[in-house]
Amino acid sequence: MTIAAFLTARLAEALAQDVHTLPEATHTDIDRRTRDELHDCVRCGSRAQVAFLLGPSPEAGLPAPRWVDLCSQCSTAVREWAHQERGRQEGDQP
Repeated sequence: MTIAAFLTARLAEALAQDVHTLPEATHTDIDRRTRDELHDCVRCGSRAQVAFLLGPSPEAGLPAPRWVDLCSQCSTAVREWAHQERGRQEGDQP
C-alpha cells in the first residue's frame, strides 16, 4: 500500500469522519479555496483557514480528490498525526 493510500484510509480516524463525505474538489486552486471561499473546519466546525487536497487514491476507494478544510489548530494536529503515521508506516517496511 502506498503512503498516500495509507494516509487516506487512516485520515477518517484523525478527522473523526468518513473521508467519502468530504466535499469533492471541483477545482484544485488551494489559494482560491482559502482566500475567496468560506468553509468550516471538518474537524471542529470553526472557520477553516487551511485547505488540503486529499487523493485521488483509487487504492483507498477515493477516485476523485476531496477538500479537507481545517482551522489552524486542527491543521497542526492533523499534520502531527500524519507525520507520526508516516513514520510508523515507513518503520514497518523492511
